[in-house]
Amino acid sequence: MRLDTFEQLGSAPVAINFGELYSSLQQSVVDGQENPYVIIYSNAFYEVQKYLSKSGHIWGSAVLCVNSSVWGQLSPADQKTVIDLAHKWGEKQREEISKR
Repeated sequence: MRLDTFEQLGSAPVAINFGELYSSLQQSVVDGQENPYVIIYSNAFYEVQKYLSKSGHIWGSAVLCVNSSVWGQLSPADQKTVIDLAHKWGEKQREEISKR
């Protein structure tokens, strides 16, 4: 879907192994990448790419996952707290998205 989106926007996207992305940007094998800010920052892509565009071209949801063995170690009260807060922040996220 993302490759198709970029093609429709007039670019020539290529899929690349994430582990090779930094060096590919550094060596101009690719001239850009698409990732959330936290990924750009934590992988220091800002060191090898000059510009950042905030286009809003794709919205991606965040998924809350918990390993079943970890979940099973939580008390029922703590499980309920996690579920309640997940619902609360899910609604908040929807509100924020609808403002855009």
